Amino acid sequence: MNSIWNKNISLLKERFPELFLLLQKDLEKGLPQKNDFQQSESFPIEFPCGWQVSYAKNKEFTATEQGIGIHSSYNPSQEAKKLAASFFQEKKIGKKNVFVFLGFGLGYGPCALATELTENNVLKDAILVLIEPNPTCFAASLCCLDFSKVFSVPNCVIIVGASSSTVIPVLEHYGLSNCNFIRNKASLQSKKYFDEVETLVQRNISKSQINNKTLEKFAGLWQKNSCKNLNFLAELDGVKRYEKMANGLPACVLAAGPSLDQVIPYLKEIKKRSILICVDTALKSCLREGVEPDFILLVDPQYWNTRHIAGLSSPSSVMITELAAYPSVFRFNCREIILCSSLYPIGKYFENICGKKGQLGAGGSVATTAWDFARFCGCNEIFMAGLDLGFPFKRTHSKGCFFEERTHKMSNRLNPAESANVGYLFGADIAISKDYLGNPLVTDNRMSMYAWWFESKVASFPGQPTFSFTHNSLSIPGIKPYSLQDFLLRPEENEKRHNFFEAEKKSKTNFVSEAESRKINFSKALTSILDDFSQMYEVAKKGQNLCEKVLKAQGKITFESLYSEIIPQLDKIDKSIMSSASAEVISLVFPTEQQLEKIISAQPSPNNPKAGSIYKTKVIYSELMKGIKGYLSLLSE
Repeated sequence: MNSIWNKNISLLKERFPELFLLLQKDLEKGLPQKNDFQQSESFPIEFPCGWQVSYAKNKEFTATEQGIGIHSSYNPSQEAKKLAASFFQEKKIGKKNVFVFLGFGLGYGPCALATELTENNVLKDAILVLIEPNPTCFAASLCCLDFSKVFSVPNCVIIVGASSSTVIPVLEHYGLSNCNFIRNKASLQSKKYFDEVETLVQRNISKSQINNKTLEKFAGLWQKNSCKNLNFLAELDGVKRYEKMANGLPACVLAAGPSLDQVIPYLKEIKKRSILICVDTALKSCLREGVEPDFILLVDPQYWNTRHIAGLSSPSSVMITELAAYPSVFRFNCREIILCSSLYPIGKYFENICGKKGQLGAGGSVATTAWDFARFCGCNEIFMAGLDLGFPFKRTHSKGCFFEERTHKMSNRLNPAESANVGYLFGADIAISKDYLGNPLVTDNRMSMYAWWFESKVASFPGQPTFSFTHNSLSIPGIKPYSLQDFLLRPEENEKRHNFFEAEKKSKTNFVSEAESRKINFSKALTSILDDFSQMYEVAKKGQNLCEKVLKAQGKITFESLYSEIIPQLDKIDKSIMSSASAEVISLVFPTEQQLEKIISAQPSPNNPKAGSIYKTKVIYSELMKGIKGYLSLLSE
């Protein structure tokens, strides 16, 4: 092949040996039939990927796909240089240091950016990510342009032939908010792929923003509830008891959408043929039918979620909850209360010492956790009911649930229940989607996020297919509609259900026998975290005092020497704090980046950049000490 190809392949093999071995055969399939096309005058030359390569006006290679130019037909390298230079003109380096090429054609963009990074002395700070779904397109690039500068970027990532969902974890590793996305939209064959990537990126960015806002709003509640409930870590067993215990049993998960009403009359028969799992919002509807579910899921820490089960009892059910749940949940009248592993740092800290409870997925809705529990149990099929993620029949919830009854209780002549429903239906960012019958369904962006969670998780476990009994629910890719009547024709699973709960009894016996060792471990964990907090507080206080000492020297001759003297000490303090076992526990109540900026901007900051940096560090130590004090106060109650 030509010299450019040979050089690039040699560099690729040296820099990315595993990638080369993975792609070697596909790259060879991407080569044109003409061996020395660089010297040929018979342009355009067809590449197996569908590109036609020819000379631009300036005698550089350019390419077209289906007659559409992937690059400039006059001066493709100059066009790429302008794009690369724009990032430095706009001062994006430092704020966004990850450059992601969603397709790159022959490679002019990455090559120009690699040159610009070198000339601006920011190679070490930048990350270059090249994504191409088609290995034969990558082969065409390696035939036409010298990639030596790209391969010389220290933080270079090349993703070729990977699925769109595989790309996202890589980008999340570097931080989606740190990414500059550069997409060559002229490539038609990869349009669907990169549309999917961009959609997944936007979903994950939205998820991150929602998580930050949720953290700002509820961190204090999660902290307070977790500390109040800590003793239950030693007293209650975990869902790990049920891992892969279902042994061929299907599960039916009851959510509280309006379409659940279609399934409620058949619950007794459904329970005979499956493990019946119910979310907290649907429990009242379930009990009204005279059916106690096998499991009830309640994992939201808010008080309002306790209202769904207030005044109810289900003596034959197992309640699965989270350490951060509102404390009254642990007084619910049921057969047993079981914990899943905590999502919050203090619970994780104690579980690392006392033993894991069993991790369940969380997609923002209790229905996501209920589905994941069914998967965790090893159920061979999972049937959803009432997972509407929209407003079928122009309603928000099933009949009899707390939200629906509350709306009717609060209604009057001037403010009827229908008015409240209209507020729910049109108060959010509404969207029109489709149900499993192909009919339009009103939904909103928040529910679309839940749907995406189910779509991605269901795809990850093809051996445990998921179906929907309720066909008026939002159609989720990967979840197929299933006739409830066909399910009821199945034989009863009495023997399998009996074996499941017999195995549960054996596991419970083992848990009871280990009660004393759990108490000892819990006591060790409590002593350990109190010691960690006390040490961290003293270290942070020392750092705060050092910062104040420097700030007092502003405008004095001693400032520079004092600053140089103290910076190494502050670095040592920071390393000590970050290496503490309880550092993650404090992160729950530590201000988010936006909150921290508000705190800092609330007071006049020094004009001297060095003093300003010290002032910010002082604020961080102060907030850290405040968080530690909060935990010590709660743990002493």
